[in-house]
Amino acid sequence: MKERIGNLIKGRIRISSQVAGDLFTTQFKWALWYIAVITLLHVFVSLFSEQGVFVLSYGSTPTYMLVIGFVVGTFTPFYVKHGVTRKDYYLGSALAMLGVALAIALIFSILAAIESAVYHVMALDILREPFNLSGGSNNWFSAILIYSLSSYLYCLIGWFVYLGFYRFTRVTGLGFCLLAFLLIYLHGFLENAQLVILGLVVLIGILLYLIRLLTQRIPIKI
Repeated sequence: MKERIGNLIKGRIRISSQVAGDLFTTQFKWALWYIAVITLLHVFVSLFSEQGVFVLSYGSTPTYMLVIGFVVGTFTPFYVKHGVTRKDYYLGSALAMLGVALAIALIFSILAAIESAVYHVMALDILREPFNLSGGSNNWFSAILIYSLSSYLYCLIGWFVYLGFYRFTRVTGLGFCLLAFLLIYLHGFLENAQLVILGLVVLIGILLYLIRLLTQRIPIKI
């Protein structure tokens, strides 16, 4: 009996991991194009602004992740029709989104470090605080964590809105949009708060719980 339960758990973990790996690969390929565009844009913007690539990208990455979350939600029927349980898809999607959010933050942080080093070698007195988000601390670890969690939050918001339209009526979907705007407002409020990381974790936890409830028995439209 214990061996059977263990095999079932291992099988579920394996499927969730496969879904996560598949979705992460797809989203990361999209993210590379986004990163390339933002980096090229920064080359031109840097002529008129002292913002580094990390801070500049933070202004657009949450919006990008919001769209990605909505798009990834459309994959639900495909996976369920091919035998993946709703729970496995939920776990795989949540992990993939988190991985992409963290990867984008890390890549832009590396680019920011390279940029800062180049300016230092050239003795240019600009980019003094490459990791200063929203006038906060310039601590690189905190900045990467806030960047990742904020991006992940917006991705979950996009997924949440898609589920509202897919599972319910369009009118109800608009109600989900209003809730999304409320969450975005709370995120903006948290950026100026002392416990920003804790607040982000709480919002993410609430969204993950709501998304799980929505996907638990979601009907698949043929």
